[in-house]
Amino acid sequence: MKRKHTILALLAAVLLILTACGSKEQGPRLGDLTAKPAVEPETETKPEQEPETEKGSPVKIEKNKTEKNETKETEKQAQIESLLAAYDAILSRSVEVLSSDGDIEPEYGEMGLLEACWNGTGAGYAVEDLNGDGIPELILGSTEDDTLYAVYSGDRGEPVLILEGTCRRVYRYLGSGWFFCSGSASAFNSILATYSFPPDGLDLICGDFYFTDESVDDRMGVAFYHNNIGVMDPEVSEQLDIDYDGFFIVEEHWMEEVQTIALTPFEVTYPSVTGDGPQVRAMWAGGEWNGDYDRIDLSTGEPVSTILFVADSPVTDFQISSLFLESVDDYGNMNFSVTPLYTQDGLTPAWALVVDLTFYGDLPSYGISYVDANRQLWRLAIEISGEDGSIVLIEY
Repeated sequence: MKRKHTILALLAAVLLILTACGSKEQGPRLGDLTAKPAVEPETETKPEQEPETEKGSPVKIEKNKTEKNETKETEKQAQIESLLAAYDAILSRSVEVLSSDGDIEPEYGEMGLLEACWNGTGAGYAVEDLNGDGIPELILGSTEDDTLYAVYSGDRGEPVLILEGTCRRVYRYLGSGWFFCSGSASAFNSILATYSFPPDGLDLICGDFYFTDESVDDRMGVAFYHNNIGVMDPEVSEQLDIDYDGFFIVEEHWMEEVQTIALTPFEVTYPSVTGDGPQVRAMWAGGEWNGDYDRIDLSTGEPVSTILFVADSPVTDFQISSLFLESVDDYGNMNFSVTPLYTQDGLTPAWALVVDLTFYGDLPSYGISYVDANRQLWRLAIEISGEDGSIVLIEY
C-alpha cells in the first residue's frame, strides 16, 4: 500500500513539472521576474555605405535634388531672358526693314518682311510658346491675313530661325506646333505640305508633302506626288491618281485648319512703292540679271527670242498671251483677241521670268497681264522698238 502511495506521489510531481512547463506561454516564471535584466550588447554605429553596382563599383547617391532642380530652373530662366533680349534686337531690325522703302539688303530670315515692305501690307509680331516646351517663339507675320514671315525659337539663349515665309513659299499656323506650307518652285512645281515643330526641337519635321512635277507622259501636263520626307523627288514619292481639283481639295482641307495668331502691329508708316505706272519691265535676256528666275519655252519656231520679265514690286496673276490684231480705232488704239499661253501666281523683284518666244512681223503678237498691289489690272502688248531694238511694253 505504501508503494502505491509512493507511485502516486511521483506521478503528481511529474504532472506538476509538465504543467509548469506548459504554462510558460501564459507568463514569465518566478525566476524570470527575479533575475537581473539582460544587458543588450552595444551595437557599433557604422557609416552608411553606398550601394554597389553589379560590378562592385559604388553608386553615387544624388543629394540635394531640390537645389539642383532650382539651379536648372534658374539657368533656364536666365536663358529665356537672354533670348527675349535677342528678340528685341530682331524687332528693332524688323522696323528698320519695314521703314526702308524696300531699299535695304535683307539679312537671313528677312525676305518675307522685305516683300511686305514692297507690297505695303501690314506686319506684326507675337511672342508665344508654340510647341509647349517652355521656350517662347518670336512670330513675325501679316496683320491682314494669317501668313507668317518668320518664326524664331531659342537655343541656350540664342535665337534660331525655324522658318521663313515668302510669296513663293507661304506658311500658316495650324496649332499645336504644326504649320501648313503652300507655294511653287517653278511653272510645273507646286507644293502643299505640313510640318511639325516638336518640343525642344530646332528643325521642322515633315508630316505630308504633296507636289506637282512635269509629266513624263504629257509634255504640257503635270503629275501629282506625295511623300513624308519633304523632298520634291518623284523617285522617292508615290504618284497620285488625282488632278488639280484633287490637289486643291487637299489645300482647302488644311486652310480650314489654319489658326490666327494675334499679332501686335509694328508702328510703321509704309511708303508707297507701287507708283502710278506699270510695275513689270521686259528686256532681252542677257547678262544683266543675276537673281533667281523661272524659264519657260513658248516658242513656235525659228528664230527664238528670249525675254526677261522683272517686277519692280510684287504683282499677282501674271499671264502671257498670244495677241491677234482685230481692229484699230480712229485714235490708233489697237484691239486684240487674246489667247492665254501661260499663267503663274505672280512675279517679285527677287524672282524673275525668262521666256522663249517667236516673233512674226512688226505687229505685236504677244502680251502680258497682271494685277499690281493697288489691285489694278494691267494689259500690255510686247513690241520691239524700231529705234534701238529694245523691248517696249505698250498698254492696250
